[in-house]
Formats: sequence, structure tokens, C-alpha cells
Amino acid sequence: LMAATLLPRSSSPTLAGGPGKEFLVGDVNYATEKGGDAEGGAWRVEVSSPGTAGEVEFLHAMEVFSNQQADYLTEALLIEEQGMIGVEIPAATVIFCNDSGAAGQYRFSTQGGHARKHLVAGMPPERKFTVDAEGREIRGVTTGAGTLVFQTGLKAPAELTITLE
Repeated sequence: LMAATLLPRSSSPTLAGGPGKEFLVGDVNYATEKGGDAEGGAWRVEVSSPGTAGEVEFLHAMEVFSNQQADYLTEALLIEEQGMIGVEIPAATVIFCNDSGAAGQYRFSTQGGHARKHLVAGMPPERKFTVDAEGREIRGVTTGAGTLVFQTGLKAPAELTITLE
């Protein structure tokens, strides 16, 4: 498993855990019930935002590899637009709407180049939507959980517009 921290920009990763600190939270090392090799723990990476007061948003792009050693993480591009935040990798875009759909219309840019799936979470449930992808219109309805999924096959960088009806 490899990860890239996209937000906060001034994040600070630290290695935590080790013998006697496998499940340390605060000052308590919580015991496990399964024991043996049934439950991992030992070490982990904790990401913090030094000097930041109040609420902080974290966004991590994680990639799972086979048991072959990989020495790179697929390029992950941060998307920060009005009312949304997310990440784009070559095969997919994942966006979180952070205003629960209040704006009604959202724009974001995509790198294009090949087929890409787009997932947008945090929208109002069961609402009709239209996506304008460089003149191509995609229509649908958000799920009961407030997500929408669509695919594009744009050849070049483009701006997409999502409109809730």
C-alpha cells in the first residue's frame, strides 16, 4: 500500500507504533482480542498538520500493489474547486462535494487522454443531474446515498460541469 497526502499541503507524516505501542491512542495501548497473526498493528503512519488550529481536511490518495515491490505511486492531482475537493488519477476522478449540493452547479477540470470514471460523493440523494463534458451531455440520477458515477472518454484536457436539477 502506497499513499500520497494531498491535503493539508503542510502535512507532517510520522511513524508510530512498535513493540508495546501497537494500538496506542493518546496514552492508552488498546489490547486486541484476536491475538497472534490474526490482527495486524505493529506500525502505522500518522499524518498531522502542525500549527493548524480548528478543523483540518485531510485527503490521501492510496494505491494497492501486488506483492511485487513498486517504487512509485501513480500521479495524483488535487482538485480544488468551488464546493468540491478531490483527486484525479489516470483511470478515475473521485470528488467530494463539501456543500451538500447547495450550489447546484459544479465545474472541474480533467486531464483527459483516455477513458476515465468519475465518482462524486456528498450530493443530495435521488436528484437528477446533467454533466456537460465538452458538449457531450450525460444525464442520470444520484443514488440514495448521494453519489453519482459517470464515465468520459475525452482526448484532451477539458472542463466538466455538473448541474443538479
